[in-house]
Amino acid sequence: MIKFLKGKFHPYTFGSVIVETDSGIGFEVFVPSNSSVYKTLEGEDIKLYTEMVVKEDSMTLYGFSEFESLDIFRMLITVNGVGPKAAMSIMSTLNTGQLLTAIAGADSKTIATSPGIGKKTSERLILELQDKIKKNFNVSDDAGMADVAGVEVMAGSEFEQAVEAMMALGYNRAEAMGALEKVRGKAKTTEEYIRKALGQLI
Repeated sequence: MIKFLKGKFHPYTFGSVIVETDSGIGFEVFVPSNSSVYKTLEGEDIKLYTEMVVKEDSMTLYGFSEFESLDIFRMLITVNGVGPKAAMSIMSTLNTGQLLTAIAGADSKTIATSPGIGKKTSERLILELQDKIKKNFNVSDDAGMADVAGVEVMAGSEFEQAVEAMMALGYNRAEAMGALEKVRGKAKTTEEYIRKALGQLI
């Protein structure tokens, strides 16, 4: 499976972009419409974390500039009645912090502002994901935007890579992100973040 793509950015259609790899192959990737990716100038290098959804008649790539957003997308599509298109609608309407806060706080009205998402679907989404969100992203049900800062990218790719590396060491996402948040701004490289974060867990 394709875990991420790196290459040159090319705008394509509303909701999707082309990533041209060094080998000259252009991959169409569907990206949330509120993503910062669309601010990229044509021809500039980008990296997208991807999920490939395979059906009988198609193979579709969905991409995100942050690994945490990909993680949330994967959670959303596990909910009964929420497919990739519905998940992208939600993630195009609400940013990461808004979505996690809405789920943790059982705010079905906010989630239902997403095109194509009704009251029943938003309530089912909360029912199935609320506990997972609180556990994996360390968000409480009375969280405000400041409380979910830990789910936003702290230092670009260094933070993302540090989270992945710590999870590979056996820590869950909440533990990894909690420790990394404590060393925010105290390291410059992925290795430094990991070393300092591990020091918080010993």
